[in-house]
This record gives sequence, C-alpha cells and structure tokens, in this order.
Amino acid sequence: MNTTIPRICFIFMLIWPMLLQAQLSRGTFYSSSYGINNIPGFANGLAELSLTTGNGDGLLRLAIAPEFGLFVSDRWLLGSRLTIGSFILSGETGAGSFSFSPFARYYFNPQARNNHFFANAQLDLSLSPGAVGANLGLGLTHFLAPGLGWDTYLALQRSNFEIEQNLRMGLFSQLNIYLNKDQRSNRREALSGIQRGSIMIGGTNGGFSFGLQSAREGTSNVSAFDVAPNLLYFFTDQLAVGTRLNLIINGNDYFNATTFGLAPQVRYYFAKAQHQLWFIGSAYEFARSTGKVAEQNFEVNTSSLSFGGGLNSFLTSHLALELAPNLNYNFERNTTRLGIDLGVQFFLHPR
Repeated sequence: MNTTIPRICFIFMLIWPMLLQAQLSRGTFYSSSYGINNIPGFANGLAELSLTTGNGDGLLRLAIAPEFGLFVSDRWLLGSRLTIGSFILSGETGAGSFSFSPFARYYFNPQARNNHFFANAQLDLSLSPGAVGANLGLGLTHFLAPGLGWDTYLALQRSNFEIEQNLRMGLFSQLNIYLNKDQRSNRREALSGIQRGSIMIGGTNGGFSFGLQSAREGTSNVSAFDVAPNLLYFFTDQLAVGTRLNLIINGNDYFNATTFGLAPQVRYYFAKAQHQLWFIGSAYEFARSTGKVAEQNFEVNTSSLSFGGGLNSFLTSHLALELAPNLNYNFERNTTRLGIDLGVQFFLHPR
C-alpha cells in the first residue's frame, strides 16, 4: 500500500497551524521609541540618564520616551506614547516636559503574511509646555523578521490647534516591535541568533514632511527631510563593524540647512547563542552642517568619540533590549558625557 499520500496529509496537518499563524493577532504587544537621540553605537530610543560637563557648565538630563500598545482584537491596536524630559543646568532646574499621546490603529488585513495596511489616529497632549495637537493617516507594517516590523506612515499633522494655518503632511519610517502571545511567553528563554553574516540595524529611521499652510503671514512653509540608516555587519559570530549615516535637509525660501554625518562603529560580544550577551563597543561620529540664514552662510563641523559596553537581553532571536553605560567626548565643544542609555537593537540573520 502506498503510504506517501497519508504521510503528506499528516505532515500538512502538523504545519497547517503554523501556516495560519498571523504576525498580528489579539494579544500582540507593540512597542516603539521616539524623541531621544542616543549616542551613536549604543542603545536607541527608550530612555537616557546622562551627565555632561565642560566649558564651566554641567548638564544632568533624564529622558523617557516609550510608545506601547496592545492588540485588543486582530484588527485594533490601542496604545499611547509617553514622553518625559528634564534637565538641571549648573545646579539650577532648567526645564521639563511631559506629553501623553494616545492612539488607535485599525489594520485592514491582519491575516496577511508580511504586509499589513492600517489607518491611524493619534492625539498629542503636551502638559509642559501646554499644547494639543493630532495626526491622522494611513500606513504599512512590513515584517522583516518575526516580531520585527518596519512601519511606514503617511500622515496629516497639526502640532497645536491654537495656532491657525498649522497643518503639515509627512511620511515617516521606523522599525518597531510586535510580539504575539507565543513570542511573549518565550521572551525569557529566547536565544540570540547572532552569527557570522548577521546585520544589526538598531536606530534606523527616516522621514520627510512639509507644510501645507504657513503659520505666519508672508512666510513660506518649511520642508524637512532626514534619514538615519544604521548598519553593522558581523564578520564573525561575535565581532560587528559598520556605520550610521545621518542626513538632514530642511528650509524654505528664507533659510536652508543641511547636515551630513557618519558614525563608524565596532562592537564585540563576549559570548554567543545565549539569552543575555555582554558586549563592548566604540564609535566615532563626524557631522558637517552648512546653510544660509538671513543671507549669511554658515558652516559647522563637529566630531566625537564614544566608548562603552552593556548587556543585550533577547526577546526573540531578532530583538534585544539593550542597557548601555557609555562615555562620549565632543572635540569641538570640549564636553564629556557620561550616560546610561536604554533602548532596543534589531538583528537580521542569514537564512
């Protein structure tokens, strides 16, 4: 009796639940990060505690900027962004900020394999300084790996309803976390997938925006473009070398400014294929800004060197929380920053 067909049917029954398993489903956890520009080479985006000294001044800074959400159904994602920032300059309180930005997102095709289209609405409530704004738009989540989503969002923005003619359109792109129930239950045992040929892409983002209406009579709208790809390639199972590119262009009829920067980096992990990995790293950043303001040309060059290390705790083989103490010295400003940064690193592995 030919048993080939029954065997194929049995194998198909085993893998069918995996084929049906969607990246997005009720109970999936979402996380993103905005608003914190960490030192190149180390943790990206969630929080920082730093002390900067030099030129007779001291700056103590605390910043927290997470965005969290939960899929309450296969289609609806509800969450909020929370931003807290404060600093103390030379022993006196300088400033503080607090904002709360709830959002609702609806996915049109949650059962798709990789590409998920959505509509999003977000309210921006800033208590210090006081302002109320919002954004509304359409977007796409493309999965690069399990739990790792690349979100691209086209939105209409109004940062402050009290300011008339304050409407902008923007296209933004960022890597975010999506952990379904199975991935969340295994997050404490997840092992690093880092190997020769892996790529670390933490800190990669980009955006473009332009004004649809001018807030001030007689002035033209400001356009802004920025991209910051960050790529490190693992030449061995433990050694990665790469760079971050930073390009920012903004301006209107009355001013323009362009910043171009490179940040070569190297990172070494002391072990491999574990849930938690210790590492050391270093980065050198150079940036050049040029432009024109009030018919006056300007040019500014800055450079800095960073050393540090820390711990990666892997949520999946592609995602890791990173806690990274580091030291940065800026050559032009003659300032030294000692910081502890918290963020997320993303990894792509060879098949």
